[in-house]
Amino acid sequence: MCFNLEVLSPETAREIRRRRGLNQTDFWKKLFGVTQGAGCRYEQDRSEKGHREMPGPMRVLLHEWLACDGKVKFNFRRVPAKTIRELRGTSGLTQAEFWGLFGATQSTGSRYEQSHHQPPRPMNAALRLYMEQHRQ
Repeated sequence: MCFNLEVLSPETAREIRRRRGLNQTDFWKKLFGVTQGAGCRYEQDRSEKGHREMPGPMRVLLHEWLACDGKVKFNFRRVPAKTIRELRGTSGLTQAEFWGLFGATQSTGSRYEQSHHQPPRPMNAALRLYMEQHRQ
């Protein structure tokens, strides 16, 4: 299983939201668990000013949302470190391979697995999506 990490242009992200008739708060915060300000940054082309592109977990969620025609509700509840370690362990993938599915580095994933950092809401939702898809 491979998540879609294709980068969406800021114009595409903005157009998707506008076609649904939603403001930034309703689209980004209510559907994807990020602040309106983060959503605003995803919709603006600021790459030449040193700003990052949309993070991997957000790209995973947005592509999944599009694939389901907006009929998916993500679960942002925190995934415990023990569950994350077990999930990766049963995947048969190395840390680098597993976390690469989510657009994260091995070192970031390791911090999540060891409870040194809590995954952000979009990462929790992407992890839960992965768990659901691999339970079937």
